[in-house]
Amino acid sequence: NYFNMSGGKTFSMPWENIQLQIRCDASNVFNHPSFGNPNTNLGGSNGVGTPYTNTAVINSTTEGGRNLQLGAHLTF
Repeated sequence: NYFNMSGGKTFSMPWENIQLQIRCDASNVFNHPSFGNPNTNLGGSNGVGTPYTNTAVINSTTEGGRNLQLGAHLTF
């Protein structure tokens, strides 16, 4: 599962209608891994009769890890 979240707060300044907005955006907020397809090669590197090692290794991901972004917006 891949969840994005965003939150923000707007503050009114006491002079001349100035507002400050602080916001945080998060992608993959729960940091769930999403793995790619496993490597399913059935042959060993030494030929016939060698034991199969690492025949189903997942070596890639389809989504990155958690990513946070913090920003401020000043309106006047």
